[in-house]
Amino acid sequence: MGHQKLLQPMIGTVLVLLLLVGCGTPTPALDDAEAYINRGDAYMEKDEYDLAIAEFDKAIQLEPGYADAYFGRGTAYLIKGDFDRAMAEFDKAIQLKPDYAEAYIGRGLIYSEKGEYDLAIADYDQGIKLKPDYADDYFSRGSAYFDKGDLDRAIADFDKVIQLKPDYAEAYFSRGSFYSLKGEKEKAIADFKKVLELSDDPLLRQWSEEWLTALGAK
Repeated sequence: MGHQKLLQPMIGTVLVLLLLVGCGTPTPALDDAEAYINRGDAYMEKDEYDLAIAEFDKAIQLEPGYADAYFGRGTAYLIKGDFDRAMAEFDKAIQLKPDYAEAYIGRGLIYSEKGEYDLAIADYDQGIKLKPDYADDYFSRGSAYFDKGDLDRAIADFDKVIQLKPDYAEAYFSRGSFYSLKGEKEKAIADFKKVLELSDDPLLRQWSEEWLTALGAK
């Protein structure tokens, strides 16, 4: 099994979720800008990222200090693969709102994509400090530990993901892969079987079945 089958990229899914939970309740003065953000969010859900960016642009023109608009625009740029612009947007969101957990997570994802895992982990740490019950932050940090070759810390983070979100099939798949690499066959088999219980995703099921066959599971 190659690296890509161990941890499939989840940037789009994670960041759209971040976008939906990250935006706060507007004050009356921000109502017009919020309307643009809502339209931007709707375009994001339809994968129409250029249209989403245009809506976030309008929100920023109305309210240049609105952190949520920069976060939304950064999310769209990141999903499009424009890491430099995305980084600038997340930096601005954090400057305006230093306790913006989702912006730290978004920036951490950029560092991970660039292979700067220590910087990514530092941002994930901050995100976890601000929102300790957010499962996807542990998922992202665990992935960064895996990429650094620290399987024990990766497994510890995925333990936490599963504790917080027991039906998270991708977390079981990733942890099973880590256990396989460590030679902990029975634990790996249990996790891959759990994926088959939880997931209807054909590709995830196929990879889990391939792992089970390779591990000689009955």
